[in-house]
Amino acid sequence: MYWPREHITQYRYLNPPTDVFSIAAVFYKMLTGDYVRPGLSVMLKQFRERNQHPGLPHFTRVIMSEKVRPIRALLPALPAPVADVLDKALCEPELPRLAKEDDAAFAARTLVELKARRFPEARAFRDSLKKAIEASGV
Repeated sequence: MYWPREHITQYRYLNPPTDVFSIAAVFYKMLTGDYVRPGLSVMLKQFRERNQHPGLPHFTRVIMSEKVRPIRALLPALPAPVADVLDKALCEPELPRLAKEDDAAFAARTLVELKARRFPEARAFRDSLKKAIEASGV
């Protein structure tokens, strides 16, 4: 429920920005009570109603088919600087599946893309979130 798409499409080349997404997804759930992808809650509810448990393919389908919902869509009162940091951490650039599983050059380009769009590692995310919270007076 807290995976970015590259966790599925490029599992052999996961990197610190992947962890940043997962950490931010947990914060999102803590703040809003819902998952970053609305379909996850819908899917879980449907399985609960049938007294069943979803499997990995069900989660994968939702992750691959739904974009991340901006946090202010659920929590409009959240100060913009804090929302901006969380939304950046949850950014998902379109990254296609690897042509070859051992394409290290493609994986390296992907790492550069994710570091540029998200935060390069958890410490940078933490520091930015702390500054945004302090600036917002939260």
